[in-house]
Amino acid sequence: MHPISRKNLYRVIFCSLFVGALLFLVHRYWYTMTVPIPVQEDDIREAVLHQGLGEQLADCGPEKVICCISLEGKGDPTDVFLARFQGRFRKGSECEREKGSPLPTHVRTGKPVSIVEVGSVLWLGLTDARVSASVLCGPLCGLGVTVRIHRENNSWIVVERLVGWVS
Repeated sequence: MHPISRKNLYRVIFCSLFVGALLFLVHRYWYTMTVPIPVQEDDIREAVLHQGLGEQLADCGPEKVICCISLEGKGDPTDVFLARFQGRFRKGSECEREKGSPLPTHVRTGKPVSIVEVGSVLWLGLTDARVSASVLCGPLCGLGVTVRIHRENNSWIVVERLVGWVS
């Protein structure tokens, strides 16, 4: 075996550092580079509903309270997005709140409902965002929050939850 030259040693070190840095960046940003923005935003909205409003939405479901979701600037969520919740939510257009009426109701049945509105995603960087969301269930029943969310290992985690209003 012959000794390695200093020049070759530097090449090996440089290549190792370069490959390590490249692997780190690919691992950290692969999700951002490969997943379309609308899908990432749906992932963020799902985390906001589960983690940011989780306990307020515990009574939503087919055999419980009807809960309708609207997305700010988009209206009704897609069927694909709603499927993530296994039938717990309905489209926002199925519920209404008439002027003068204290309770939001289901358009077809007239039953009281909860209306959930999820705001637009405000990107703070490649792995951070802020989203506002609210639940309205009656004249003195509701909550509005703003959450800061961070992507960790390809999943979104609420790292800060600020309650904006409660009634």
